[in-house]
Amino acid sequence: MKLGWCDFRESRGKYYGSNTWFEVGVMPSGGDPWGITPIQWNVCAEWMSRTHYIEWILPDISNKQRREWFEKIKPGDSIALYARAQYPGWENFVESATMVIWYALP
Repeated sequence: MKLGWCDFRESRGKYYGSNTWFEVGVMPSGGDPWGITPIQWNVCAEWMSRTHYIEWILPDISNKQRREWFEKIKPGDSIALYARAQYPGWENFVESATMVIWYALP
């Protein structure tokens, strides 16, 4: 994940002030995507690649909205990862992305 421009020097090398990020959303079979939510911002003006590891474990998720998001997922739904950039013409460079999902039905 790379971005090479930053308007504010105090934001360089930090997550604060980044205009590129990642979101996840649920893609139900035969329906429209829903629940698109940000999960990770990039480091501002950083050309070196970074690896981010994000783990959500139910029932340990303390964020109520995120827990409700998970509880709405149904068998057959897919999870999509979106690389985002705030402005037209900007890019969120992604070298690779992997999601491993373990989900037990009650």
